Amino acid sequence: MANGDRFGVLAFALGTAAGKVLAILWQVSAFVMLDLEHSVANMYFFPQGWMAGSGVTPNDAMTNLIWVTFGNVAGGAGGVALAYCFAFHGEFTR
Repeated sequence: MANGDRFGVLAFALGTAAGKVLAILWQVSAFVMLDLEHSVANMYFFPQGWMAGSGVTPNDAMTNLIWVTFGNVAGGAGGVALAYCFAFHGEFTR
């Protein structure tokens, strides 16, 4: 194993499709169980809800999408990127 490989992300480090699925499963499960929202998923679910006859107004949907998008950007930049910065300490090179 090359020196930089020990810092690889689980899904990239595993060679089989089953290993990749099992590696990502706990992160996705935690995201869903914490009842967090994702802006791209909501862009799909709002029109689906409207076609099913839900009572959500377009104004409510846009308000939700704005706040969820801000949260996704903050979580991606502040949570994920910052965590990688601290984890790799500038040692990760490829």
